[in-house]
Amino acid sequence: MATQLALNHPAPDFELQDTDFVNLKLSKFRNKSNVVLVFLRGLVCPFARAQLAQLRQDYPAFIERNAEIIVITQDGTHTIKRYWQENDIHFNGVTDYKSKVAEMYHQPVDMFDKGKLPAVFIVDKSGIIRYVHYAESMSDIPANQDLVIVLDHINLGQKT
Repeated sequence: MATQLALNHPAPDFELQDTDFVNLKLSKFRNKSNVVLVFLRGLVCPFARAQLAQLRQDYPAFIERNAEIIVITQDGTHTIKRYWQENDIHFNGVTDYKSKVAEMYHQPVDMFDKGKLPAVFIVDKSGIIRYVHYAESMSDIPANQDLVIVLDHINLGQKT
């Protein structure tokens, strides 16, 4: 696999447009909340849609752990907004149409499937990457419970 971002290093800051057509910066959450960054393959992918449903179902558990979710996809803002409305999603969705942020985070690409693979990062309140999951296939998506455990460790001040 190509270069990956390392644990316990600063997360690259970015600014992308959300579903309200407002620019959302990762650093906006610094010293306020942990952030779960979810890089999707795209909203046409059934595994991506399943991951969104899973995140939506457990969103209260993330909020209880002082964590916001930011989903990053190449889909356009209108497409994301429509999908969020149709599926009652309340966390952030942003468009990375030209994949600049995906490249910053080294989102893996599977040349055989001709597309990006999922990736998940947890960034703590101080802006440090505390969890990294680079998928090996479209269906390789971490369970929410695993992410919640990492957040519990972060909130208790433990290394992950």
